[in-house]
Amino acid sequence: MKKVIVTCCMTMLVVLSFAQSAPRQIHGTVLDAFDKPIGAVAVVLQAQDSTYLNSTLTDLEGRFVLESSENAYILLFQHISYEPFAVNGYEENVGRIVLTEKLNALDEIVVSAEKPLVKVSDGKLIYNSSTLQ
Repeated sequence: MKKVIVTCCMTMLVVLSFAQSAPRQIHGTVLDAFDKPIGAVAVVLQAQDSTYLNSTLTDLEGRFVLESSENAYILLFQHISYEPFAVNGYEENVGRIVLTEKLNALDEIVVSAEKPLVKVSDGKLIYNSSTLQ
């Protein structure tokens, strides 16, 4: 009888050691410098060793919710119009994340055009002979 109880206890300890903690919801809001919500921001959840865990996009109100069973995490925020931003955290409520706008300046713009090979005018097809070889 004693062996059975010890075996059951050992089995339960092994099962519990492999069990993961209950997932929790990590949430927050992404805003710009003028406190306006930013939609469609990619939010990537990583473990402390940079292992990918989960990802989502913010809604039109800038809100996001991610599920994670990790206690410590890294959140990466990415949007084409804003500088990337990373947060190390432990809490479920990340709060307000403010992104700074990315300044995109072009050195120059080149516009080029070519005559079409065929043009329709008054029901006739007119070929551009300068482009034919």
